[in-house]
Amino acid sequence: MICKIVSNMLGETHEKIDDQVIDAVGEIANMVAGGAKASAQEKEMGFNISLPNVTVGEKHSHAVSSEFPTVVVPFTTDHGDFTIEVCVKASK
Repeated sequence: MICKIVSNMLGETHEKIDDQVIDAVGEIANMVAGGAKASAQEKEMGFNISLPNVTVGEKHSHAVSSEFPTVVVPFTTDHGDFTIEVCVKASK
């Protein structure tokens, strides 16, 4: 699914997850984070955004603090489904 999205984004064919695809996923994550930050600034909401992480592989796990809420945003595309998870912590 991500190879199809990146192929459409870059205008070139990608059939396997390689460094260029991983970099493109990081750029997509940066665009999403930048959009969220711009929207928050428009609404005069103060928060900081850390650098997004890209996780690659079939068998992986990541720890999320139960102390802070995590927002899970599901996406459905013609090529498959994916989610973006955002852990929210109030800034001081």
